[in-house]
Amino acid sequence: MADRLFDFALALLGRVRGGLGYVSVGVSLGFSWMSGSAVADAAALGKVQIPAMLRNGYPLKFGVGVTGAAS
Repeated sequence: MADRLFDFALALLGRVRGGLGYVSVGVSLGFSWMSGSAVADAAALGKVQIPAMLRNGYPLKFGVGVTGAAS
């Protein structure tokens, strides 16, 4: 489920400057609406979002910070 949400949000916002940050917040919003748990949100989405940000040249601290704050 997390992968599908991430891919959908990436298709919508991926071309915007800093788009993966926006994608992270948007996916966290959708996932937390369904699960209701911040810990589950951070654990599930962190495995998808942080590696994607690292592959696209974002610093590790940024990826972890955005994922944690959005959860």
